[in-house]
Amino acid sequence: MTARDAAAASAISALLGMDLQAGSRFALDADRLSAMRAAFAAGTSRAACADCQWQALCDSVAAGGFRGTRLSASRTP
Repeated sequence: MTARDAAAASAISALLGMDLQAGSRFALDADRLSAMRAAFAAGTSRAACADCQWQALCDSVAAGGFRGTRLSASRTP
């Protein structure tokens, strides 16, 4: 796990009140998604974003209220 991955996992672990490690899985319901989006938009869960090449894009998506973003369910074999 890279330092950026560890920082992201730590931020989301604190936000959700769970201990997330590489490979962790959890159900993403409407309440969790809302909390994660709010924290991301507020910048409170973005320590891992520093110096990331995608930061401007993510800033734009968050500033737009995540309009047009889509999630799809993944299935495990």
